[in-house]
Amino acid sequence: LTTGNTVELAPGNFQCNDWIIPKANSHLFGQGNDSIINLINTGIHVLNVNNIELDHFKLTGTAWQGGAIFLAVDEKVKSGFQVHDIWSTAKGGNVFVVYANSGVISDISFVRCHADNPDGFGFFVSGEGPSPKVEYITFYKCSVENAGVAPTRLLASDGLSWVTGF
Repeated sequence: LTTGNTVELAPGNFQCNDWIIPKANSHLFGQGNDSIINLINTGIHVLNVNNIELDHFKLTGTAWQGGAIFLAVDEKVKSGFQVHDIWSTAKGGNVFVVYANSGVISDISFVRCHADNPDGFGFFVSGEGPSPKVEYITFYKCSVENAGVAPTRLLASDGLSWVTGF
């Protein structure tokens, strides 16, 4: 994914103890629940790039608190994010995050994405700074079950005692 190409995951379990950081115009896809990325305090971190596709795999293990899949823009305009058919049972924090930090992030679609028993938010859309903007975002047949009810959920000391599904 460092060159902006397509990476196809074969069926199997993939241990991930470092960030997956796609470059612009990258596509990471697997074979559905047969392609499992086991996160070890990390996640898929998409920052300041355009045209990213993530689809057809499962996330397990322990995600970075900020998000198992973290789509973000920092003081720029970026668009074209397709996140489809992802099933996450990852613990440790939030699952699907869209974040604008004084920039514009747009044209985002989540299709058939599921967060099962996350410790944090299932889907979290936020921003900060003088002019953050998230626009043209679609959720289609997405779900979150039992957000924040796990014994390992994020606590008030983390500033997130109001954990929600969306």
